[in-house]
Amino acid sequence: MTPVTSVDAPPRAAAATRAAEALAEVEAERAALSGLLHDKVFQSLLAARFLAELNDAPDVRDAVRDAMTEVTSAMWALRPRTAEGHLVRALGELADRRTGVVVAVRAGGVPDRIDPAAATVAYRVAQAALDACQGTTMDVRVEVRSGTLTVSVCDDGVAYDAAAYEPSSDLTRWLARAGTLGGCARVGDGTAGGTTLWLEIPNVLLAEGEK
Repeated sequence: MTPVTSVDAPPRAAAATRAAEALAEVEAERAALSGLLHDKVFQSLLAARFLAELNDAPDVRDAVRDAMTEVTSAMWALRPRTAEGHLVRALGELADRRTGVVVAVRAGGVPDRIDPAAATVAYRVAQAALDACQGTTMDVRVEVRSGTLTVSVCDDGVAYDAAAYEPSSDLTRWLARAGTLGGCARVGDGTAGGTTLWLEIPNVLLAEGEK
């Protein structure tokens, strides 16, 4: 597998602010979409399930129930989780909800809150990697040293490097956003099979008055 490296160009303060604002807009759009799914699609499915039960149509009821499960999962995935910078907490929730893959999250030296923009990118990269994972286990390690956040994601499945090359994939888009924050990333073979993704974002510690 050929390693993939995102743009490594630490931005100046003004550029970093613009990048953070753009990320906030993306998360707001995802929140709006999650709300739309709940208010329109989910409620319509709920009504359809009621009618199926009323008319004793178990096949239709079961199909609608499965669709409701999918919509609920989509709503949860879209909803912002790191607006306050709680990265480790959000990753733990992601691991707890995932089925089919055993996810272990390990953290070292990570404050309860870090820069929300960095937390958002790190979380969405891990989420996209998990969505691309075709293995049974994934190890997510998060560390902060000298103000720099490092995230490594390792799995035991088949390679998903194609997702890192595909321009329209979530993984590609979020790795690119890491670059706007001055971050860099690599995707390559794992040491024991599978895929390893490594992400680094500088300047993630909050100022004293923001903690």
